Amino acid sequence: ALPNLEELHCSDNAIGSLASLANSGSLSRLRELWLDSNKICADSLTAFSNQLAVGALPSLEDLYLSNNCIGCRGLSALSSAFQRALLPRSLLQLDLACCGIGDSGLSAFATAIAASSHSVPSNGSSATSKGPMASCDGTLTELEYLGLSRNLIGGAGLASLATAVTLGALPALEQLELGSNRITDAGVRALACALSAGWWPHLETLLLYRNMIGDDGLEALTDAINGTGCLKSLCFLALDFNPASPAAHTSATAAVNSRKRCA
Repeated sequence: ALPNLEELHCSDNAIGSLASLANSGSLSRLRELWLDSNKICADSLTAFSNQLAVGALPSLEDLYLSNNCIGCRGLSALSSAFQRALLPRSLLQLDLACCGIGDSGLSAFATAIAASSHSVPSNGSSATSKGPMASCDGTLTELEYLGLSRNLIGGAGLASLATAVTLGALPALEQLELGSNRITDAGVRALACALSAGWWPHLETLLLYRNMIGDDGLEALTDAINGTGCLKSLCFLALDFNPASPAAHTSATAAVNSRKRCA
């Protein structure tokens, strides 16, 4: 038994089953769990998620699952555990890069985090100069980092996440990684619309490199960055290798730089 263990690094070990880990009652203080680059499949993650949902690893803050074969079904199971709101609410970091999630998986995740969130206006109205605030009793309300790069995510998946944002999901988010996906203008416009309303005020880093974003998408994002009272914390925006024109890239970058000078 390791009752005082706070970090467990199991990366790149060909691990498939998580049964013994999830069923262990001796890891109550575990804060960081690294399971990236293994052989974790949807069935294994489903069993693991079910254990998390009933109180396993209550102190968990950082969960790294990148480069596994989780897929839509695996993330749906994890999302269901989130929706039951019994996972550690203190979760700060969640890395799901290169897990084959796709639009369906992200949509399931978005539905789960939106279902237990609701907006609480800061002054009793539906919109304020400071932007909407989220309730503190939802799911993943303390999450600061979400890694979703290399997951075959397109416009539909990002639009689902944007809808969850407008319902108060992930209010503490600081870094969102969506590089190397299939995101189009429609998805970026949906996200930009949500951000323009003042959601995600703590967002510092937004990675959208290697997608399918054109001028329309970047123009919507630029307008959101330039908007009054929104994205006040944004200081890094990665847009490399998108088909948008150089002028659109320049405008978006200039908007972020202007935001940094005003900070």
